[in-house]
Amino acid sequence: GERTAAVSGKLAYNARSGIDFPTVGDWVMIDCASPTAIIHQILKRKSAFIRKSAGTEISAQQIVAANIDIIFICMSLNEDFSLRRLERYMTAAWDSMAIPVVVLTKADLCDDLQTKLAQIAPISIGADVVVFSALNGYGYDEVKKHIDSSQTVAFIGSSGVGKSTLINRLMKREVLETGEIRKD
Repeated sequence: GERTAAVSGKLAYNARSGIDFPTVGDWVMIDCASPTAIIHQILKRKSAFIRKSAGTEISAQQIVAANIDIIFICMSLNEDFSLRRLERYMTAAWDSMAIPVVVLTKADLCDDLQTKLAQIAPISIGADVVVFSALNGYGYDEVKKHIDSSQTVAFIGSSGVGKSTLINRLMKREVLETGEIRKD
């Protein structure tokens, strides 16, 4: 079940950075004797998705999620298409020890799919690439093939690329709010 928890004083004292605190996906050792559980230890992570923290400190890092098996990197095939962003996401995914899968969304809005696939080929080496359209369901079965009930998956990508729409379709119900394509 769900429970509110806080880190122990010892865990907080021994933490050298934000990465040493619990994050989404962590397995932890807790004491449930009080209404608020106390987290005493974070078990060894098999993967950790880490990004640079916002701010001026160059070496500051932020852990986003842990123990992820597959990271779906979602990128739209419309004006939001960015090779540099895909490079950053691919690097972070490989560094995390999770398996990246590139999902190119909004395929129905793309007139030059083969050109875009050729552009991402050198960046996506070692990762499966799936082309998806929420409008007609193209590529849905390919995405679904990468999901196993024994695995933990994450979806990353810019706002508005179709992550929520794809997740809702996979869940077969509305679990996340979606919106229209933004003009910007």
